[in-house]
Amino acid sequence: MAVILSDQSFSTIRWLLQELNDPFAVFPLQDVARSLGESIADSEEAFREREGSGGVARKYWDVPMEMLDHGIGVAIGATFVLGQAAITQAVSMVAQIRKLVGDDTCEIPKGKIALLEFKATAVLKNNLNSIIIIDTAANYFKHYHEWPKDWHHFQGSAAQSSTMKNAKCIGLQGHDLNINMGVVLKALELNTSDVFKVPMIVHAWRKRVAVYLCRKIGLPLEIID
Repeated sequence: MAVILSDQSFSTIRWLLQELNDPFAVFPLQDVARSLGESIADSEEAFREREGSGGVARKYWDVPMEMLDHGIGVAIGATFVLGQAAITQAVSMVAQIRKLVGDDTCEIPKGKIALLEFKATAVLKNNLNSIIIIDTAANYFKHYHEWPKDWHHFQGSAAQSSTMKNAKCIGLQGHDLNINMGVVLKALELNTSDVFKVPMIVHAWRKRVAVYLCRKIGLPLEIID
């Protein structure tokens, strides 16, 4: 479906599509994620040294072990927030493109929820795709302090209900940050050594969205290269 655009609209849409597809927009996030991955590896090594070969039951952990464990969870959560930043940018760019093209004349997803379910990778965990999982993990990391410890037994407020519902589907429970972030990594089929891949997952999705939009609007793919 070709869309008639003014020169100004075409120029703006082309720039937005290029930004959506541009790997250099995500590379800085990936570099930060790599640094977080290195920090996680260091913390895991320090934890193993304190734990010793025999292991230590959770109730006998000392303060440094508790801090290391929590620090690992924070670093993983921060990686998901990086991914969410790239997701949020994409949602904003697609909304601008939709407005320029015309809401009633195109088949472009409208709203964040519709876009997160669009052109994402295959369902990974309880009907949630990788983009929704990353977005949910970031929201949990940022807001779980606001939730009761037994939040997984309740509905939550209207603002929280969607995130809580998705968090339950992933398998999150309570407030143990490191355990819950590990559950998210497992849902994404990643390990702690793979956290740098989170921005890459988001970039691959952004690229698919950009290609779809080019074709749907009737623009040549060359404009996003």
